[in-house]
Amino acid sequence: MASDKEIIFQFLTILANEVKKNIQVVSGSTRDSIEVVATENEGSILAASYIRTLEDGRPPTRTGAPKGNPTLAESIKSWITAKGIIPTGISVDSLAFLIARKIHREGNLLFRSGGKSGVLSNVFTQSRIDAFAETFAGKYQSLVSSEVLKSYQV
Repeated sequence: MASDKEIIFQFLTILANEVKKNIQVVSGSTRDSIEVVATENEGSILAASYIRTLEDGRPPTRTGAPKGNPTLAESIKSWITAKGIIPTGISVDSLAFLIARKIHREGNLLFRSGGKSGVLSNVFTQSRIDAFAETFAGKYQSLVSSEVLKSYQV
């Protein structure tokens, strides 16, 4: 019988791999940031701090928010380059600036559309959590039952 740590690790690895499949790859850095850790009684899926943005979108920038490092325009410039986009009639820097300004003011298209891309929400479902809980319930119910039967045997 698998240990609790192995069960937790296997379950979270399946979920992490599904999230990785859902991520549109440009540079691969977001996908590569996903990591599963498990101990004997708990586990986590670690990822880049911005992964939730892939699910809900990026809201407009708050007034007084500190500049990011890299800035949004710099990140967009990197994305433009990674995608191989060659703008016509405008420099890459200007295009990145204009896109960043629009996102700063209004949020990105996913956010403006209400979010829920499914990158995370289609993987982390209540039915999966329930099925995982059943795995442990079944394992420990059998264990308790066999211990009770042993105690009554003469």
